[in-house]
Amino acid sequence: MLSRKKNYQALENRHTKMFGFDGGKLSEEERHSKFAVVEPELLKEGRPEVSVENVPKAYLPPFLDYYSCVNDLINSDHVVLELGIGTGRHTKPLLQSGAKIIGIDIDESALKVCRIRGFDIELIQCSMESIALPDSSIDIVVSCASLSYGVAEIVNSEIFRILKLNGTLILLDTLNENPVYRINRFLDFLLGRRTKKTLKNMPDLSRLDSLTKMFESSQTNFYGSYLWLYKLMCVFRLPKFGTACNSFFEERFPSKKNAFKFVFVGKGLVSHVQVRDSRV
Repeated sequence: MLSRKKNYQALENRHTKMFGFDGGKLSEEERHSKFAVVEPELLKEGRPEVSVENVPKAYLPPFLDYYSCVNDLINSDHVVLELGIGTGRHTKPLLQSGAKIIGIDIDESALKVCRIRGFDIELIQCSMESIALPDSSIDIVVSCASLSYGVAEIVNSEIFRILKLNGTLILLDTLNENPVYRINRFLDFLLGRRTKKTLKNMPDLSRLDSLTKMFESSQTNFYGSYLWLYKLMCVFRLPKFGTACNSFFEERFPSKKNAFKFVFVGKGLVSHVQVRDSRV
């Protein structure tokens, strides 16, 4: 039986082999659609897909935190919107809450996979920059690793528009601050593994500050400040030691600016009018 790391790497390699490198010529929507085509094949054949269930343990903490927030804050009385639902990899915890779930995604191929999974939810094909829902219609908005697919100020504005006053926002995403991770992402862009749009729109501390101002209370947890040690140790075939190093240093020397990922929870939306992002 393959280890979590080897199984995950095999799945990632399979995606790369199928699609190759596009040299950054495809839009994020086109790339997203091509990857979504893989999911039905994996599901029908009963083979594992790239998901949190088979990622290396070093990457798990932010996802477990996100799932815990979903479990603690969402109940059957809520109407919940999942931004960028994609193929539904992170939707099961929402379903377990008993809430009414609405999922949006720009790609119909991805929504088709959600239907194949048998999710009993409302699915809408639209951009997160122009959400096809009425004002003040959602109790809780959640997003798991999808914020970089839209322009920050526009997406923020749409979130605040559809959320009810006193509503809640739960986010898990990648932080674009650590220079080591930024260089790695730029290399991925040069190799065609990432688009310029996602590099530009990836959340940073400034965006988190602007989100914080819109809620009565908020909390942000940061993860993976020393995850590069894990990657380095994997080169020497010492993944368990790398995981231990990351955990050791994160516990003793936490650093939000150098984090790889974050989980943000904002409670009590105070206004539908967005505080402008200082970068714009």
